[in-house]
Amino acid sequence: IGVDHMRSSTGAKYSSVVAGSSIKHLGIEEFNSIDHMKGSSSAYLRSSHEHRDSVYATTLRRNCTGYDFCMEIGTGLLGLPEEEPPNFLFRTYLNKHGSVGALISSLVM
Repeated sequence: IGVDHMRSSTGAKYSSVVAGSSIKHLGIEEFNSIDHMKGSSSAYLRSSHEHRDSVYATTLRRNCTGYDFCMEIGTGLLGLPEEEPPNFLFRTYLNKHGSVGALISSLVM
């Protein structure tokens, strides 16, 4: 669960979380504010929750069959070895194609 800064009051245009491998120096699966985050917290928060629309919820699984809002991560060449825990990278940009992030003081951490 995290803040979808694109739908919060930060002014961000794009947010994402990437699950990856530290050993392989590789981002493996992405969950972003444009394609994935909208509505993902609905299964966990009541419709009356003040911030339901500005947060996201995802799961990380080896097999996402039957699961909504899931990041599937395999074990092959471009996957995560069974013995390695995933690392996570969180990004928030003012412009989807840029490199300028929102002010740190405006982000909820």
